[in-house]
Amino acid sequence: MKNKFIQMVLINCISYTVLSFIISILSFFPDRVMEASHWTYLSFLIVTSAISILITLTSLIPIDSFWFENFVILIDIFIGVYGIGGGLFHWFPWQILYIIEVGMIALLVGIVTGICMYFHEKSIADKINRKLEDIHHENNRS
Repeated sequence: MKNKFIQMVLINCISYTVLSFIISILSFFPDRVMEASHWTYLSFLIVTSAISILITLTSLIPIDSFWFENFVILIDIFIGVYGIGGGLFHWFPWQILYIIEVGMIALLVGIVTGICMYFHEKSIADKINRKLEDIHHENNRS
């Protein structure tokens, strides 16, 4: 459970950072993006926290398919973005153009977060494998 909590915090931190960065870049186009106040960034934190909790909870469901697992994660992201961000915080008007733009931003944040998490987990796996190799070599010497 400790690892799931750490994973949840990492997902939250990475996705919040990526989202904030993307919105900062898009703020150069004020007609396309909301004004980013401190309340906006607080709402980003709330939504990314909710998404990371959803992803952590749904990851407890045993899913054998890589594609279906990622589809479930995508649903978690869209629930957070459209349900909480759009419904509760009114991030965007409910018009098709804005819904598509927000979906693309959410997808981009999800992909970048997934890539970062992959490299983080690969780094941990490499460290474990090195330790196991060291133990194996020490046992062969004895």
